[in-house]
Parts: sequence; structure tokens; C-alpha cells
Amino acid sequence: MKLNNRSRLLALISLIAMLQLSACAQAMTVLGVNDTTPPIIAVWYGSRQEFGSQGLPQKWINILGNVGDAESGVREVTYTLNDGQPVSLRLGPNERRLVRPGDFNIEIDHSILAEGENHLQITARNRGGVEASTAVTVVFNRESAPLPYHVDWAKIDQAQPAVMILDGLWAWDSSGIRLKELGYDRLLALGGMSWTNYEITVPFTMHGIDPDAYKVKGSPGAGFGIVIRWLGHTDEPAKCDWPAEPHCGWEPSGGSGWYSFKQNADDTLTIETGPRETHEPITTRQLEFGHTYIFKMRVVSQADGNAYSLKVWEPAVESEPAEWTLRRVTAEGFDGRPNQENGSIVLALHRVDATIGNITVLPIE
Repeated sequence: MKLNNRSRLLALISLIAMLQLSACAQAMTVLGVNDTTPPIIAVWYGSRQEFGSQGLPQKWINILGNVGDAESGVREVTYTLNDGQPVSLRLGPNERRLVRPGDFNIEIDHSILAEGENHLQITARNRGGVEASTAVTVVFNRESAPLPYHVDWAKIDQAQPAVMILDGLWAWDSSGIRLKELGYDRLLALGGMSWTNYEITVPFTMHGIDPDAYKVKGSPGAGFGIVIRWLGHTDEPAKCDWPAEPHCGWEPSGGSGWYSFKQNADDTLTIETGPRETHEPITTRQLEFGHTYIFKMRVVSQADGNAYSLKVWEPAVESEPAEWTLRRVTAEGFDGRPNQENGSIVLALHRVDATIGNITVLPIE
């Protein structure tokens, strides 16, 4: 009788062990340990990207893309530049520049790039330990940005280097460049950091806004415009975990001509620059979806400060107005900083769907 009980006990222990092993195997499968399919690395804008042949609008270059693994998920992503040490990347989403799950933005200080070809290797590993790797050739030049500066989309095969794409997934044709995915501060930069006094003319064709624009925590809603005298993202006034994530601050910069879509009020057109309490919103013009509007913005350094001027008109129904819609002179930048005396141009769409047309920048003597 004792032997039978012992046999039964051993059989029970064996059964429990088998069940535990089975459950463990199932859990391992769920966690992707048995996943033999490598992650998918999508590098937006191709395996060969050119920067700097038409000027350097900021201190960084940005290599953008997305990594995904539908079976087990992505465990880690790293990159190396010119056989250097691996750098870990953090994937989106975050509350700022990484919008979709799996998005990445490799932000590299251009001072460490060699003239000509640089070799960037991106490696992703899933939870099953399977790796995928892809190479990007970064062709880098240190050329000065010409003035006048023109972007004619009908003559452009690759958007870069005519503009530098800082954020977002864009598509372009002869009519202009448009986002494929809306999100936080989708940015294009152009020109040179040494530019001082100039005037930009650019059309925006309005298509709509992100339906979630007013639902995102901390979001000011939806808006778009032109940022003047740009040098690149920084740690002010917001700081992100660079180099795992791209920088997310935007100061110092000059000023911006900004149109805001308001949820429960009239939309506003503003020249935003320091000091903050003296913004000059105007609500007499309400932009309509499906219409094209030309924005012209000018900056000039003068004895009493930086003079910013902005005008907006709809070419289908009106001529360019003789007077500026808004004008502002400021003796200092944001938060008491000195005025920004030089910098490039950024075209920004914040949770807005719009086509950006041909761009002209002229020097102001």
C-alpha cells in the first residue's frame, strides 16, 4: 500500500512538472523566444541620403524610420557610425517627436561627419534574439546655402538636400510636399545657419487637421507656420534623452509666423517671438480647408531690434497686399535671451495636413 501511494505521488509530481513545462513553453512562445523571423527596419528616404550640398540649416542631421516585429516585439535597436561604438535608440511613441510605435530619429551632430560618404549601420533585435541590420550611406558636404534660394518641386527627384527633413514621413510630387502621417511638429528646414536678413514666400494648401489634436496631453492644438533664424533642436525649454531620442527643445531661435486652429474660439495668426507677453494675434482672417494661401515672412536686424513682418493672402481671389498683415520689432528673444541674429528657416506642421508648395527665399540688403 505504501509503495502504491509513493507511485501515485511520483506520478502526480511528474504530471505537475509536465504541465509546468508546457505552460512555460507556451509563455516562451508568447514572449517571442521561439520567434525566428527578424524585425523589419524601414529607413525613410532611402539607403543613400545626402546632406549639406545646398547648405546646412542646423547643427544636426536626422535619419528617420520605423522598426517593428509583429510576432514578438522589438527588444533593442542600436546604430553605429563609421564603425564607432553602438548607440542605443529609444523607439516611439513619446509625447513629442517620436509619434508612432517603433518610430526612431537618429540625430547626429554634423561636426563628427566626414566629408563624402559616411557609413551608418542600424541593428534591431527581437525578443527571440533574432537580429536584422540595414546600412545607410550618409553623403555629407559642407557647402554654403545660396541666396536667393529656390525650391521648385517639379524639378526635384529627392526632397533632400533641397530641404532637410527633421521629422515625419513625407511624400512629394510636382505640386509640393505633404505629410503621409500627421503628428507633433513635423518639420522641414532649409537654408543656412549663417543667414541673417531675408524674406521667404511659400504657399500652403490646407487639407485638414488631426482629429486628435485637442486630445493629446499638453498639446496646444493644431497649427502651422514659418520659423525664422533656426539653428537646431536643443535642451531648452524641453529636454529629451539624446542620443537615444532626438532633442526636443527649440530655443534659442528667432521668431515664427504661426497660424493656430482653435477649438472653441476664432483661429489666430501671430508673430511669436520674445518677450511672450507682447504677442500680437489677429483673428480677422480664417483659413479654409481646400484653399491655398501664400505666406510671406521677413526678418531684418535693425538698431532697435529684430523686425519681423508677415503677410498672408489667397492668390485665387486677391493680389498680394501692399501692407504687412503683422509686424513686430523685438529688442530681445524669448525669456530675456539676446535676439537671435542669424539662422535658417523651418516650415512646421503641428497636427496639420497641408501641402507646401514652391519656396523662394530672397536676401534683404
